[in-house]
Amino acid sequence: MNAQTLRLLFLNVGHFADHLFMLNLVSGAIALLTVRFILASGGGFETVMVVLATAAVFIVIAALMLPARTVAEMAPDPAAAE
Repeated sequence: MNAQTLRLLFLNVGHFADHLFMLNLVSGAIALLTVRFILASGGGFETVMVVLATAAVFIVIAALMLPARTVAEMAPDPAAAE
């Protein structure tokens, strides 16, 4: 592995980690706001768990509805140069 490839690998891993951490922070903030709203409006712990479980089910369903890619779409054959 040369220096250029190693640098590109670290750049891609860092970029992935950056997006993962930002997504985690935003998800946590939204969950805290949701729990605060539920508890302030008179709901209890059971209501909080039902709401968060329902949100998790919707997220899983949305992920399953994403279109699948075939191998041909991921790496198409290179076109001949003209």
